[in-house]
Amino acid sequence: MSLAAPPPSSLDTTVELPLAEMELVCLVDSGEGGSVWLVRHRATRREYALKVLYERWAAGGDTDDALLRAADDDHHPSLVRCHGGTRHRGNGGEELRIVLLEHMRGGSLSGRRVADERALPGVTRQALSGIAHLHRRGVVHGDIRPSNLLVDSSGRVKIAGFGADRAIDQITNGGPCKASLRPAAYMSPDRADGGGGGGYAGDIWSFGLTILELYTGRFPLGQSIPLTCYSDGPPEAPATASPEFRSFVGCCLQMNPAKRPSAVQLMDHPFVTSSLFSQK
Repeated sequence: MSLAAPPPSSLDTTVELPLAEMELVCLVDSGEGGSVWLVRHRATRREYALKVLYERWAAGGDTDDALLRAADDDHHPSLVRCHGGTRHRGNGGEELRIVLLEHMRGGSLSGRRVADERALPGVTRQALSGIAHLHRRGVVHGDIRPSNLLVDSSGRVKIAGFGADRAIDQITNGGPCKASLRPAAYMSPDRADGGGGGGYAGDIWSFGLTILELYTGRFPLGQSIPLTCYSDGPPEAPATASPEFRSFVGCCLQMNPAKRPSAVQLMDHPFVTSSLFSQK
């Protein structure tokens, strides 16, 4: 059964979010976990995504909170901006998590193909900048994938998390977003093996799969979910790709997490810095 959240007018307007200044545009989506609304600030007419989650479904816990703080505190240009968040007890006594997010008009990169390599370094730089910022803050994103790379009205790519990707895809496309492979598909083998790995190096692996998927237009591992070892080794960029791109993907998809470069180091990779790929 769909569980629609109460409209902003029935929420506690004493919290930090300026909910009393917002008007509903439409209910974008609702489900067991909560609801997503497109809202508009009355005075400025700016639009935002208002996400209301039932606390028991906000499974990200401390990671979600850290992502929200990173997106809110510094207004980093490569992170979807969080304009505030709070917890509130709903009319039925249910604990709610409420988050006001930047409205990303371009939607997510899920299901898109960027076949022209000259367009990929710009996407790569912007995403790596956001990943590096999170890592400097001591935050592991843990869910890097195409649906968590969003595009704003100027064409800039930003990283989302905490469920914002689906909200913004819904708002942009006017309906349910295309189903994407579950997050486990982008999980690094060291994390999938249950060895306690993942961490920063896990984010790099996930980004390697993501950028390769954007280039080829399909998930690099087909329909498989990599919860077992890679008997044939990690996926590679096609032979038709440039040596720089093949090298970049290879660096990200090192089986040994200790051999994967950091996000900062990858920003100095020739694929990202070469004048041959200087398109912004």
